[in-house]
Amino acid sequence: MRHNLRMKKIMPSESSGLRNQRGQDGLTVLALFFFAVCGASLATAKRADAAVGRHGLGVNIGQVLLMGDFSKNFSDSLGWGFSYSYEASDMFGLLANLSFSNHSNANGTNTLAIKGLSPDLRVNLAYFDKLVLYAFGGFGLFHVNETVAQTPGSVWTFGLDLGTGFLLELDPHFQFGTSLGFHNVFSKTDPATSTSSNPNGILMGGTYLGIMLNIFYLF
Repeated sequence: MRHNLRMKKIMPSESSGLRNQRGQDGLTVLALFFFAVCGASLATAKRADAAVGRHGLGVNIGQVLLMGDFSKNFSDSLGWGFSYSYEASDMFGLLANLSFSNHSNANGTNTLAIKGLSPDLRVNLAYFDKLVLYAFGGFGLFHVNETVAQTPGSVWTFGLDLGTGFLLELDPHFQFGTSLGFHNVFSKTDPATSTSSNPNGILMGGTYLGIMLNIFYLF
């Protein structure tokens, strides 16, 4: 019995597909190599420790992204504030934030002002040379002023803070970095805004994200 061996002709589209697959494989190898080098660099980086007992005063500015009930009547805006830090140990410390932000809707008929004081627990997750990665969390006190449909109201309420960030020590007295914080302001009713149609008053509260640039003076 004769067997005929024939070479399969590769069509142009198949050839292009093979080239694309090789290109994708090369990109995957390059990405894996990049992450491997980064991982090795971080693993071999010289470890640094926190200066226990050190204090810090900071200034923060960034974008406040409204979520939940806040986003229904108001727009995002810039926020700013001040911070105080204290290193109790290499891992734990105090991070207190005093924050301010003002918001409105497109035509300015609705306004919102959020002020917060949050004494949070700070947990230093990792040190790489002069860089520290940290997380923070805790409860804070918030003052919310709202004006919706020409009806003003204000409440004092508690809130939950969770976030993470990094700080780079530029010299023994200065640090610079960024942070991402999630803030849930607990809803509360202002009895002064009660009407016949709404006897309980306006319910105020919501959530927001703060994306901040931070600079600290250490002493």
